Amino acid sequence: MSDLVQQALAHAGKSASTPWVVTLVSGEKLTGPISPLAEGCYAIGLGQTKYFSSDKVACLNVSGAGAFPI
Repeated sequence: MSDLVQQALAHAGKSASTPWVVTLVSGEKLTGPISPLAEGCYAIGLGQTKYFSSDKVACLNVSGAGAFPI
């Protein structure tokens, strides 16, 4: 199965510094630029970095590209 977070990032066509809002299945919201670390693993934020995996994402949203429900 392909990584849906990676598909959303590619579909949006935004630069690597674009801030995203990631909503996890737990309801927690993470904001900032997303950096891929390994397959299915990502870092988000500037300064205070948080980490998440694509299987824990409920929705991604970025200004100008809309929401990407996972």
